[in-house]
Amino acid sequence: MKKKILLAVLVTVCMSVDAVAGGLLTNSNQSASFLRNPSRDAVIDIDGMYVNPAGVVFMQKGWHFGLTGMNAHQSRDIETTFAPLAMNYEHLGNPTHLYKGNALAPVAPCLQAAYVADRWTAGLNFAFGSGGGNCEYPDAVADLEGAYALLMKSTLGANMDAYSMDSYLKGGVYHYCISLGGAYKVLDNLSVGGGLRGVIVRNNYEGYLRNIQIYNMTATGMLYNPNISGMMQPYYLNLDCTQKGFGLTPYLSIDWKLNDHWNFAAKYEFKTRLRLENETEFAGPAQAQAMLGQFADGTSVADDLPAIITLGAQYTPIQTVRLSAGFHHYFDKQATKYADRQKYVNKGTSECTLGAEWDCLKWLTVSGGWQFTHYDLADEYFSDMNFTMSSHLIGGGFRFHVLPMLSIDLSAMKNFYQTRDVVTTLAGYEMKDHYIRDNYTFGLGVNLNF
Repeated sequence: MKKKILLAVLVTVCMSVDAVAGGLLTNSNQSASFLRNPSRDAVIDIDGMYVNPAGVVFMQKGWHFGLTGMNAHQSRDIETTFAPLAMNYEHLGNPTHLYKGNALAPVAPCLQAAYVADRWTAGLNFAFGSGGGNCEYPDAVADLEGAYALLMKSTLGANMDAYSMDSYLKGGVYHYCISLGGAYKVLDNLSVGGGLRGVIVRNNYEGYLRNIQIYNMTATGMLYNPNISGMMQPYYLNLDCTQKGFGLTPYLSIDWKLNDHWNFAAKYEFKTRLRLENETEFAGPAQAQAMLGQFADGTSVADDLPAIITLGAQYTPIQTVRLSAGFHHYFDKQATKYADRQKYVNKGTSECTLGAEWDCLKWLTVSGGWQFTHYDLADEYFSDMNFTMSSHLIGGGFRFHVLPMLSIDLSAMKNFYQTRDVVTTLAGYEMKDHYIRDNYTFGLGVNLNF
């Protein structure tokens, strides 16, 4: 019984730190322009080096640069109801706990650069394709605490009436993406483009569980028992895992300027094969070393990025107004993950967008947009630090045309996530998780052309 519970502990630890600052969604917010209008699949602007590479060739001839800094905040909270949690000394008798997680990307830089000639263009894009920050759970998560509560009860039996512990989880996911590509005008109003993106992965996961204290009920109340607490020291855990990997993403693009009012665009990104190599330091029970699975030192972990198709249209009814719409589909089910985790994806992620821009003054453009992201995931996909729910996104902001060669973007974006309830069992006990997420991002961008 103890071995089974210890295995459950190690599994929950590994699941908890998996993709702690990431998820299914590929980062599409790779410029301040996206934050002020997320519907940019048919845009003709310097951030087209990511969203619409073929459209960049229709820009003014010369050099174009775009530099963005974004500040992103996200909360990832879980309200868990699990009977063994009622033995926690700090919440004695209450089986429902709230575990608060905070993700922060203080400054996420993005850079686009392109040279536009008469009929061709070449350029690059640098951004975080996924992650770009850390997520921290100061009190760890219920998957870990609950499994340990069962382990302690199984080990100590009647010698334990309550417990306390120090537990902590933190993870950082960084996909540094550098794209090199170009486009060519096949016709005066039709262009094709393509390129290759290099994805450099550097992830780090940290977690520990220590200072377990056991309490017993006495005639004078609940008292700390140092002797029995000492029996739990062999079960302390400490995990520090760094993952490194590299992959390549080819992509193709097409842009069709039907006339002065309509522009259509499409882009396809091929699946990126990623195999992450682990460098792991682990301290814990001897039998746990063989149970680390995907976080064992030297293990190669499958973590493919899905193929993506995007479709976009932009309508310009008058010269100062642009209306846009877009659709994206991520082929998540075909992206191989460790232990075939993609089998818990019912359907790939789909997104739709709407946006508008108005050049209300010679020196000012006002923008706004909306995006809906739909995930279709089985309950088995979810773990306490890897949960993704469908959401609505609202973005808005301004572009200040300071000089003919210089403009500045100020923007903000807010996500409104649906909640999700998942019920599982652990050692015969029902565990109810209520997942809650929130996110907001600010951006400042500078655009140059000459």
